[in-house]
Amino acid sequence: MSKNQYKIRTMEELEQYYYGAQGDMLLKADAPLLTSTTGAWQTIYGKKVWVSLNQEANIFNCLPRIPWEHSGWRMITTRGVTSGTGIPEGNALPDTAKPTFTTVSEYPKTIVHGFDVSEVEDVLSDKDDTIGNPWETMLEYTGKEHIEMINQNLGRSVSEGSAGWSKQSSTANRENLHPIDQIVASYAESVACGWGNSGATADCYNFLRSGSSDYKDSYISHNSNTDRDLTLNIIDTCFNNIWNRGGNPKVIITGYDTLMRIQQLLQSQQRFQEAAKVIPTFNGIQGVEGVEAGFMVATYHGVPIIPSHNVTTDTVSRVFILDTDYLKMRVAKPTELFISKDPLIVDAFKGQGYYRTMLESMCTNFWVQGKIRDLK
Repeated sequence: MSKNQYKIRTMEELEQYYYGAQGDMLLKADAPLLTSTTGAWQTIYGKKVWVSLNQEANIFNCLPRIPWEHSGWRMITTRGVTSGTGIPEGNALPDTAKPTFTTVSEYPKTIVHGFDVSEVEDVLSDKDDTIGNPWETMLEYTGKEHIEMINQNLGRSVSEGSAGWSKQSSTANRENLHPIDQIVASYAESVACGWGNSGATADCYNFLRSGSSDYKDSYISHNSNTDRDLTLNIIDTCFNNIWNRGGNPKVIITGYDTLMRIQQLLQSQQRFQEAAKVIPTFNGIQGVEGVEAGFMVATYHGVPIIPSHNVTTDTVSRVFILDTDYLKMRVAKPTELFISKDPLIVDAFKGQGYYRTMLESMCTNFWVQGKIRDLK
C-alpha cells in the first residue's frame, strides 16, 4: 500500500507508517535503570573475611615449650677448681673446692586478648549481608592475633626500658614477657649502647646486669649504637665465641631484611647456603622421621635461619644466635578460651570471649647465647 493509498491524516499515522507499531517509543525521553539508580543496586560483600595482616609468630614457635614445674632455678656461676692439680708422690691431698651457686627466679605472665559480639549482630548474621558467622570469625581471628602478640612481646627491644618487663623484684611493670633482646644482653652492651634504662644496668629476672661482666652476660657483637654493615666475619666471630663458651646454637632468629643481607653476602662470594627441613613441634610432639612434613629453610653453619617480622631492628633487624637447650618458654597454663553469652555474666546482651596464656621466657644459661646488633 502506497502512501497515497494509505490516507495519512495525523502525525501519529505518519510515524506508524515509517517506524512501525513501536515507533512512538523512540521519541520518548530515556530513563535507564543503572547501578547508580537510588535503591536499585548495592554491593554484596559476602561472608568471607580476608586478613590483610602478617600474623606469623616465628619467634614464639622457635622456642621450645616446657611445663612450668617451679618458679626458680639454680646456676653455677664460678668454678670451684680453677686449674689442674697434680701432687708429688706421697704428698697430702690438695684442699677441696666448691663452685659458686646462685638462684634465679621469675613468675609466669598472663597474656590476655578478648572480643565480644552483640546479640543483634549475631541474629542478623544469617539474614543480612554480614561477615559469615561473626562469633566464629572473631574466635578464629583473635586466636591467631593472641599468638602473634606473644610473638611481638618476645621481639621487643631492650631499649624500651622497663616498660612492662622490669626485674622480678620490682613491684611495677611486670606484666609482659622478657623479650629475647633483653635476655640475650650484657653489661658491656648496656654501657656502650646507652640504654638509659636504669643507669648502666640491664635488669633481667631477679638480678641486675651491673658492675662487671660475668655469668649473666651473653656474647654481644655491637658497634656502640652506630650501625655498620653486616659481614660474614661478624657472624662467624659470634659463632666462634658461643662455641668457645660451650654453646651449641640451635637456631638463628632475624628479620626478613637481614636474612636477605646474609643471602646476598653468600651469593657475592659464590657460596650457597645449604637447606634443612624444619619440623615444627607442638607441646613436645614432633613429626615422625620419614613423613613428608615441615618446611625448607636456609641455614648457616648448619643452623636454621628463621625470620620474623617482630625482630628488634636497628637500620635492619638484629641477629640472635640461640642455644635453645637453655632458652625456652615455660608454660604454666596453655592457651585457653573462655566464652560466655550469659547476659548476667557479661552484663550485656552479647557474647564475650577471652584467650588466656600463662607463661614466661626462661634462660638457664645466658653465657651461650649470642646477638649481633647495630646493623645496616
